[in-house]
Amino acid sequence: MLWLFSQILALIGLGLLLVTIAALLAPFESLGWWAGWSGKKVDPEELLEVNKVVPPPPPEKIKPYYVVYLSGIGVASADGLAPEEVDFLDEVRRQMPEAELIEDVFPYSVTNNPLTGQRTLRRLWRWARKFQIQYGETIISMVLINLRNFLQVFVSSDPRYGPLYSLGVAEEIGRALVRHNYPLGTRTPVFIIGFSGGGQVGMGVAPYLNPLIGGPVHLISIGGFLSDDPGVQQLHHLLHLYGHRDRLQAVSAILWNGRWPINFHSPWNRMRSSGRITFRDLGPIDHRGSGGYFDQFSLLKNGMSFCEHTARETCAYIRQAAAEHPPVALVQPCPTAQISQ
Repeated sequence: MLWLFSQILALIGLGLLLVTIAALLAPFESLGWWAGWSGKKVDPEELLEVNKVVPPPPPEKIKPYYVVYLSGIGVASADGLAPEEVDFLDEVRRQMPEAELIEDVFPYSVTNNPLTGQRTLRRLWRWARKFQIQYGETIISMVLINLRNFLQVFVSSDPRYGPLYSLGVAEEIGRALVRHNYPLGTRTPVFIIGFSGGGQVGMGVAPYLNPLIGGPVHLISIGGFLSDDPGVQQLHHLLHLYGHRDRLQAVSAILWNGRWPINFHSPWNRMRSSGRITFRDLGPIDHRGSGGYFDQFSLLKNGMSFCEHTARETCAYIRQAAAEHPPVALVQPCPTAQISQ
């Protein structure tokens, strides 16, 4: 019995050591991107200047709503969403077919490089992803994929590394918008839907995305793991949708002291006191899986599924907020409406 106990302690110690090493290495992708280790030196001024003036898209290709989806931490690539996330996005399309829904941004990489892409450890990530597809959420996928992405959420919220991380993701979102015919310079609002860790990433990119696109940025957090990131002040509005059975999203309000009500001078609390942060309780909904935000089988008392209810609240907000930002006619590209492709 003593031998078994010592082996368990050894495994726990090894696990803690590996997590510590992973945490220490987490900012290196952002630092390497900034330093130009990938072959290109990043110039923050260059991102906001004229690399390539994007011509306005044809009027028939312009959509009334541009919605960017940033996934939760359980994904290895932007095109490898969990089945429940796919169900949610399908429901959003059903309820709001006139919107341009953009889901080709991987929020846990500054270069939009999926874990299964061109990486040193791509074989490990591809194996973990294959295991995840075959067996669903297991301890292996949670330790490898979820933990890795969760640490990137903390990089995003870190005042030392977060600005670099957010700058890179903001540029990738800007490129995705251009690919989807976003009319730069018309001040058309962009709506970011951030699920779980994607909520934090969406909040962090606001200071950089706004000048890139020349329009207001709204964040719809669905059970978002939100820090006290000062970038929240650059959002036009933040809508936080949550279920009162979701304990994970509630933890973030405790971890960062800038979200504590007593810290009333923090950027978060100044935003909230100005009415630019709205909390909306969706009911007895959990974070994910059975009983989660995107569950199609759990029903509310009115017979609506949790997935349909979450999508309905999301679409209602987008329509209402978009009405407050009528686009202006673009005579010529404005200085901030330029982005490299």
